[in-house]
Amino acid sequence: MAKEIASDAGWVQEMAWTPGGQIVYRSNASGSAEIWVMNADGSNPKQLTVDARASRGLAVSPDGRYIFFASDRAGRFNIWRVDADGRNLKQLTNGEDEFFPQSTSDGQWVVFQRGEIEPRLWKVATEGGEPLKLTETRASRPAVSPDGKLIAYPYLDPDVDTSRWRIGVVSSAGGPRLNQFDFPATTTWRFVRWSPDGKSIAYPNTPGGLSDVWLQPLDGSAPRQLTDFKAEQILVFDWSRDGRSLAYVRGVETRDVVLISRAAAN
Repeated sequence: MAKEIASDAGWVQEMAWTPGGQIVYRSNASGSAEIWVMNADGSNPKQLTVDARASRGLAVSPDGRYIFFASDRAGRFNIWRVDADGRNLKQLTNGEDEFFPQSTSDGQWVVFQRGEIEPRLWKVATEGGEPLKLTETRASRPAVSPDGKLIAYPYLDPDVDTSRWRIGVVSSAGGPRLNQFDFPATTTWRFVRWSPDGKSIAYPNTPGGLSDVWLQPLDGSAPRQLTDFKAEQILVFDWSRDGRSLAYVRGVETRDVVLISRAAAN
């Protein structure tokens, strides 16, 4: 059963679980894009960072020591690291358009997307250093498998169709694509996560205009619906480290119609 644990009048578009069962998330509740943490039941929300300018992507290291995120606080979007208590900000990369960090299961590397129009996957050591390129073909928003051996990602395949989005799978060591699957035509918000058992790739799907989490098995069998949230739109979701809980952020877009009349002349 789904239970709302927090509500934010601004936006919450990134979240991740800590090994201790808390939820780290990005919010502008304080007036700027910062990293917060709360208990799994939504209690005790606490702002961790100041002037982090946290942007696309958020991840926690397997040991809970670090939080990784993208930020333009140095003038362009790069991958940054901060201690779990919000201290000791450190820039890990120095390229351009670097987003969506994900920690490997051994905690040694951070996998991320570099580039927007022609995105590729790269990785950098958790302690920093020279990044290594993982893919030669389009790949974005990586997700590392629970055993650390594979990386799944969404990508636009212009060789097949200029509007055809697919799910790719590559070795965490890099190299050619090992497998690919089509996103359903009803998928509008394209990102992926791994199921806790590592046998399926999960993504949000919106048939009928309402979002739920679906699973694409690695064996190539047909995708199937996992949840019955019927959310307005699932912006991001993630499983707890023990695989027992699934947290997700749902978004509601609000629009107002305003009538402006010309004031009568004096």
